[in-house]
Amino acid sequence: LEGSEGTCSSSGYLSLGSTNSGASGSGGRLAFSSGSSKDGNSGAVALGSGPSVGGRAGVARVSVGSGTSGLGGSTSLGAGRSTGTTGGGVCVETGEGTATSGGAVYVRTANGGGGGASSQLVFSSGSSKEGNSGALLVGSGAASSGRGGATRLGAGSGTSGSGGGLSLESGRSSTLTGGTLRAGSGEGTTGSGGALRIGTSNAGAGAASGRLVFSAGASTSGNSGSVRVGSGAATGGRGGRASASVGSGTSGLGGALSLLSGRSDVASGGVLSATSGASASASSGIAIISAANAGAGGSSGRLCFSSGSSKAGNSGRLCVGPGPATVGRGGAASVSAGSGTSASGGGLTFAAGRSIASSGGRVLTVGGEGTAASSGLVRITSANGGTAGASGRLAFSSGRAAAGNGGAASLGSGTSTAGRAGVVAVSAGGGTSGSGGSAIAAAGRSAAVSGGAFSVDSGDGTASSSGMLVLGSGNAGATGSSGRLVFSSGTAAGGNSGEVLVGSGSTTGGCGGGVRASVGCSASGGGGPLGWTSGRSGGSSGGWLTVGGGGGASTSSGVLFVSSGNGGAAGLSGQLAFSSGSTCCGNNGQVRAGSAASTAGRGGLVDLCVGSGTSAAGGTGQIRSGRAESRSGGGVHLQAGEGAGMSGGSVVAKSTNGGLGGCSGRLAFSSGSSVSGNSGRCALGSGASTEGGGGRISVSVGSGTSGGGGA
Repeated sequence: LEGSEGTCSSSGYLSLGSTNSGASGSGGRLAFSSGSSKDGNSGAVALGSGPSVGGRAGVARVSVGSGTSGLGGSTSLGAGRSTGTTGGGVCVETGEGTATSGGAVYVRTANGGGGGASSQLVFSSGSSKEGNSGALLVGSGAASSGRGGATRLGAGSGTSGSGGGLSLESGRSSTLTGGTLRAGSGEGTTGSGGALRIGTSNAGAGAASGRLVFSAGASTSGNSGSVRVGSGAATGGRGGRASASVGSGTSGLGGALSLLSGRSDVASGGVLSATSGASASASSGIAIISAANAGAGGSSGRLCFSSGSSKAGNSGRLCVGPGPATVGRGGAASVSAGSGTSASGGGLTFAAGRSIASSGGRVLTVGGEGTAASSGLVRITSANGGTAGASGRLAFSSGRAAAGNGGAASLGSGTSTAGRAGVVAVSAGGGTSGSGGSAIAAAGRSAAVSGGAFSVDSGDGTASSSGMLVLGSGNAGATGSSGRLVFSSGTAAGGNSGEVLVGSGSTTGGCGGGVRASVGCSASGGGGPLGWTSGRSGGSSGGWLTVGGGGGASTSSGVLFVSSGNGGAAGLSGQLAFSSGSTCCGNNGQVRAGSAASTAGRGGLVDLCVGSGTSAAGGTGQIRSGRAESRSGGGVHLQAGEGAGMSGGSVVAKSTNGGLGGCSGRLAFSSGSSVSGNSGRCALGSGASTEGGGGRISVSVGSGTSGGGGA
C-alpha cells in the first residue's frame, strides 16, 4: 500500500483505520504482524518515516485513543519470547545528528487531572527463576571531545503537600548478601575526579532544612554493616581531606555535632577511635580537638573528655599521652588553661574519683623512666608574678577527714641501689627589696588529744655513719645580723609545757656522740653570750638547771668542765660566777660545790684555786658569807670529812712558799671590827674525845737558816 508520489509537492498520505463503532460496540482492531515461521526467522515489522534530503524527516507516532468515561487506551511494546534462548530486545533510540546534537528521548506519563495523580513510571528488569535478573542501566553516552552528558534523577515538587521522595535501593537476598548500592563520581584520567555531593535543599522561611542520614541497616543475628567516610589514597599528591561540620546560626545556637559508637546489651559497647594519618617516612598527622573562639560577649566552648558512668562495674579509664619512640624523643603531653587579659587566668584541676563505700581514687604524677639514664624530672611550680602582684601559691595538702585520720603528706626522694640517694630541698624565695620568704613546717593541731609529732631525722647508715642534720640560719649581709635559731616547746594553759631535749644517741660499740653549744666569735665586737635558764614559776618553785657528766657503768664517769675562754693579748679571761638568785622575802638559794660519796673508793677531791701570774701578783681566792642588815651575817665553815671507822680528815690552812726575793704569804685569823657591840671571838681548839686523849694544839713559828727565827 503506497500513497501517490508528488514530484513538486508532498506525496500522498496513507491512512489505515477501522471504521467507527456503533453505540454499544468497539471500534475495529488494527493488527500489523508478520507471519509465523517453522524453521527460519519470522518476518520483521518496520514502522517509520522515510528519509529527507533537504527538509526534516517525518514523524513516526504511535498513540492510543482517549476515553471520556473509562480509562484511556494502553500502549505496550513487547519483544518476542524464546523458549530456547534469550528473549528479544526492545530498543528505543533517537535519531543520530551527524553534524549537530542527536535527538531527545522522552519517556513520561501525561499530567494528572484536577482530582488525580500523574501516572507512575516503572523501569524494571524482569524476574528470574534460576539465573540473575537483568541489569538496569541509566546513563549518558561518552563524549570524545566534549563534556559527558549529565544524568539526573529528580522527584516532583509540591505546592500544598510534601515534595516527592527519591529512593535508591539495592536488591534484597533471602540467602546471601544483599546487593551493593554505589554512588561514584566520574574518573578524571588527566585532571581531578568529579565531585560527589549529597545534600538536602535549602529550607523555607519558617522551617528547617532536610535531614541527612547515613546509616547501615539493622541485623537480627549478625553484625550490622559498617559506615565509612573518607578520601582516597594519593600516590603523588596529598591525601584528600574528610571534614564533618554542622551549620551555623545567626539568631539561634549553632548545630551540634555528635559522634557515638554503638550500644550493646550483652557485651562491651563499640569503640570510638579518632586517629590522625600515619606516615611512612615523616611525621604522622596532627589530631586537634578544640572549641571555636568565642564572640565579643560570650565564652569559648567547653571541652569535656570523660568516660561513661557504670552501674555495677568499673567506669572506663581516661588515657591522655603521646606514643613511644624507638629512636627519637618521646612526645610531650601538655595540659594548660587559658590566659586572661582583664580577669584571672583559667584554673587547672586534677581530681581523682570520689567513692561512697571505699577509698577515693589516686592522683599520680610520675616522671618518665630512664632505663639507661636518669628518669624524667617532675616540676610543679607557679608562674612568675607580674610587676604589681605576687607569684602563685603552692599548696600540698591531704584532705580533711570526718571520722578517720587525715591523709599523710610525704615528700622524699627514691632509694638508690648503687649510687647516692636524691636530695630533698625545701627553700623559700629570696627578696631583693623586701624580706626573704619564710619556710614553716608545723605538725597538726588536735582539739581532743595530743597534737601531731614533728620529726626531722637524717638518713640511717647501715654500714657507715648516719647522715648529718644541720639546722642553721643564713649568713647575714654587710649591715645586718644573721637569723635567730629558736628551739622551744609551746605554751600550756592547764598542763605542763613540753620538754626540750638535745642529746646524742647511744652507741653499743663506740663512744657516745658529743653535744656542744657554742656561740659565734667576733672579729671587732664582743663574742656572743651563752645563757642557760630554767623556767620561771608564778606560784611554785622555779625550774631546775642540771648539768652532769655522763655515768660510767664500769669505769670513771665523764668530766664536767666549766671554764671561760682564754683572754687575748690586752684583755682578761672571762669571769666565772656561780651564784644563787636574789629573793624578796625568803632565803636565798644555796651554792654548793662538792664531790659525791663513794661506796668502795675514796671520796672525790674538791679543789678551788686561782690562776697564777708571770709578771703580776697571783689571783686572790676569797670565801665570804653573806651580809645581813638586821641580823647576824652568815657563817663560814671549813670542815674536814668525818671518818666513821678511822681518823677524820685534816684541815690545812697555809700560805705557799715564798720565792727567792720575797716572803711566804701571811696567815691572818681575825674577827671583824664592831661599832657599838663586842667584836667577834677567835676560838682555836681541838675537839673532845670520849675514850682517847684530847687533840693537841700547837702554835709554832718558822726557823731561819740565815736570820732570826720567827717571833
